[in-house]
Amino acid sequence: ILQALVENRLMDHVDGTTDCPTIAAKLELHPDFTCRFLRAGISLGLVETTPRNNVYQLTITGQYFQHNHPDTVTDLYEAMHSPLFEQSLKAVATQSIKTGRSGVQETFGMEIFEYLQLPEHEHEGAVFDNAIQQISNKIAVALLADWMPPSNNNATVCDLGGGKGTIITALCHKHSGLKGILFDLPDSSGRAARYIEEAGLTDRITIVSGDFFRPLPEQLKACDVFYLKAIFHDWGDEACIKIIQNIKEIADSTRGKGAMIVGHDTILDIGDSTSVENEKKESDVTMMAFTSGGRERTKDEYFSLFQQAGLESEPRLIKLRDLTSIVEVDL
Repeated sequence: ILQALVENRLMDHVDGTTDCPTIAAKLELHPDFTCRFLRAGISLGLVETTPRNNVYQLTITGQYFQHNHPDTVTDLYEAMHSPLFEQSLKAVATQSIKTGRSGVQETFGMEIFEYLQLPEHEHEGAVFDNAIQQISNKIAVALLADWMPPSNNNATVCDLGGGKGTIITALCHKHSGLKGILFDLPDSSGRAARYIEEAGLTDRITIVSGDFFRPLPEQLKACDVFYLKAIFHDWGDEACIKIIQNIKEIADSTRGKGAMIVGHDTILDIGDSTSVENEKKESDVTMMAFTSGGRERTKDEYFSLFQQAGLESEPRLIKLRDLTSIVEVDL
């Protein structure tokens, strides 16, 4: 039902005044099937009837499936129904469970980002980027509501692996004295520069290119917070420990600064509702499908990464009104 409504752009034309045969004619669809699919959309809570025959209107939930909605989830939907996702999820259940390799590796013989960077997968790559953006928008709302950066008005938050800068721009918009450094691989710097310029924050956010598996550049000595969203869950323990040690090394060179690491990930078994905890466990299966070594961790497993990396401070868990949580660790 959802596939018919979204992929045929029916949701873009449901306006509470136009009847479904007229919508079908505009989209060159079969009128009877179109009206029946829209009626079926009621069962998903996406559309509802109006007093007029064959005229439907969108619910608040349904509006998010319009392509031009500012908080649309259409790219997230398309990504989750792409051949990459569907075949990798099938492979993780049938092949990966025997081999321990990711579903993407079993299906395509490469890592997910290698796949998405191939010229023939340019459209899938763009959809994936937009889907991540849509997830980040949701996460940013919870982060802004439930987490505060250091009270120092001149604090610098460094967003490691921050893509085009969704989170760091949101933080700087909310906290007027905050400065930011966006750190990611060189191939993301162009779109990050455009995004930050559109946000009007070029005077407060600096883009630094690099690789967090290598020694971090001198510019990151300015960081009061090393923020990592959905980074640790992408990697196995050894890789995560290496990232933390690289952060510790650059922070140790500025002794007395009092910096911290802020990990932002899905943490299992922390007393959330049964439905939320179950969703997090399902997310762990997704990690098996799309990453080599990535996983969702319990609080003890997550805290252990910092201890193994040589950090002596006790990590602090901050629950958000979201599937994800914050873990702070002083350096």
